[in-house]
Amino acid sequence: MNALLQVSKKYFLLQDEDVRVLATSTFASLIRLVPLDSSSSSSSSPPPDALPLDMSRKKEDERRFLDQLTCPDRLEEYPVGVKVNAELRPYQRAGINWLAFLNRYKLHGVLCDDMGLGKTLQTVVMLASDHYYMQQRIKGGDYS
Repeated sequence: MNALLQVSKKYFLLQDEDVRVLATSTFASLIRLVPLDSSSSSSSSPPPDALPLDMSRKKEDERRFLDQLTCPDRLEEYPVGVKVNAELRPYQRAGINWLAFLNRYKLHGVLCDDMGLGKTLQTVVMLASDHYYMQQRIKGGDYS
């Protein structure tokens, strides 16, 4: 996908990689402007300890989401729920953690890297683990 970028009266043809880098850096710059809690904004929301427990938990979950979205090195380690007959490399574990993060928040995304680095393995491990955990929740009576 090529795109045309206009800056003043000049036009620039952007290649696929340019578009991705531009979108990523723009998003990363803009997300930092979003107030993450009442201490960083001028809103009159109550302090966290004055919130009802369910709202406090939701706020903490949203804070954790934004933290992991803006700092992927802080992604929670996803416990693989199935036996894998392969040794997962650190970058493959990171890919599984990213897929689990997207899955947890019902987001869509992709794994992108060179051919032969295990994207299929990462995806199968994530899907199989998610299926296993879903079965465990259903057995426990949790149908969410």
